[in-house]
Amino acid sequence: MNEMNEEYSDLMRRIAPVFASEPGYKNAKNYIKGLMGSAERKNGWQMSEYLGEATPYAMRQFIYRGNYSADELRDIGREYVVEHIALQL
Repeated sequence: MNEMNEEYSDLMRRIAPVFASEPGYKNAKNYIKGLMGSAERKNGWQMSEYLGEATPYAMRQFIYRGNYSADELRDIGREYVVEHIALQL
């Protein structure tokens, strides 16, 4: 579990500059945590419940109106995945 926390922290450090604001970055961290979580379905309500949020509205606002560069986020994600897949081969 500790290794996963380190990997999560590393990925979050890498993507931080992509987000225009601290709240946007916080929502991104929660979104990724929700995707990795144990919620049976990865919809707004279930991910929000898993994260301890009362409603899915913050998550929805982040997805639909978040201010970030999708291209930069994609490039960082691709780089991260390639680094880690290469280690497994």
